[in-house]
Parts: sequence; structure tokens; C-alpha cells
Amino acid sequence: MLKLHSNLEDMKVISFQSEKALAVFEDLIVRASSAQVIGMLVTQKSFLKSTRKLIVLPDILEISNAIYVQNDDAILSTDEIVRLRELEKERFSLINLPVESRSGEKIGQITDYVFDTLTGQIMKFHSSPRLLGFNQTERIIATEQVYELTKDKLIVQDGQEKIQSKLESLLTIQNEFGSERGFSVKLQTKP
Repeated sequence: MLKLHSNLEDMKVISFQSEKALAVFEDLIVRASSAQVIGMLVTQKSFLKSTRKLIVLPDILEISNAIYVQNDDAILSTDEIVRLRELEKERFSLINLPVESRSGEKIGQITDYVFDTLTGQIMKFHSSPRLLGFNQTERIIATEQVYELTKDKLIVQDGQEKIQSKLESLLTIQNEFGSERGFSVKLQTKP
């Protein structure tokens, strides 16, 4: 199932076994080299303090109106898994990460992203210009268009932003004039 990162904000983590809330979602842990979600950071609150913990992606049973895990054993201390502890230290947020073309043209910044809840693979990035102006809209960037993802920026193949911009212009024209005037946009791809 595909999920938007923004839909997880403040979502409760619930034990399937006891049906009790165990923690609250904080952020996803992303491996930049593979553009893959490998786990999530959650906050467990006790009477006097809050503790940051981890859940590895395979321990998540379902993400719907809540994040369901089998039981509280799925919520791990950052000390329990060396690999995740290292990634947690290197952790970065994709949100607000700059987006630019391979040639260095500034496109915007990541505002959200879609990932597969089973594999963790990021499928699409949502990007908006840093300064919203006239006729500037959010762009959706498929992972096939990504040249490189680093902790500092998302780099897309040259020309993708121009193709997206032209497509948006054509669709705007179609919406304005519509089928009442016989105008339609047909996309053709080369084999």
C-alpha cells in the first residue's frame, strides 16, 4: 500500500495484541542511497518523560488510521540495533530538501513523498517552488526521474522539469478550453 509521509503526522502506534496505544509517530528513517524507508522514529511518553524509540519497517503490520505493530516488543531502543542507531545518527529529513536538475537549475524543495509500506521504497516526491508565485504548482517527481538523492539535495535528470512544465501548460489549456471546443491533449511515448 502506498502512503504519503504527511498522512503519518502524529499517528498513534497501536499494539495489535493488546489494542493499546504504545507511541506516537515522529518521522521516517530513510536510507538516501536507495531512496528507501527502513523504519520510523516514534515517541513513547511516560508519566514524566518522553523517549525516542525505533520501529523497523518489517515489524509494522499495517498503516491505516493508525500504525499497527504486533506488540510492544516491536518498539526498540536506539541502542538495540546497531545499524539503525547509525542511521538514526545520520538521519535527515526529506521535507524541505532542495530539488534541482542535474545541470544545477533550482526547481524547489520536497514538500511530501509517497512510499510503499511493504518495501519501504519511495515511489514519488512532491516538490514545490521555494517561493510560490503566479502559475507555479506542486510537481510530482517519480523515482525514475531521480539522478541522485543525498542528505543535501534531490537531483533530477535534466529536462524532466521542462517536460513537466509543458505538460502542466497543456493540461491548463485543455481545462480552460475543454472538449467544448474540441481541444484535447494526447500524449505519445516513443517505444
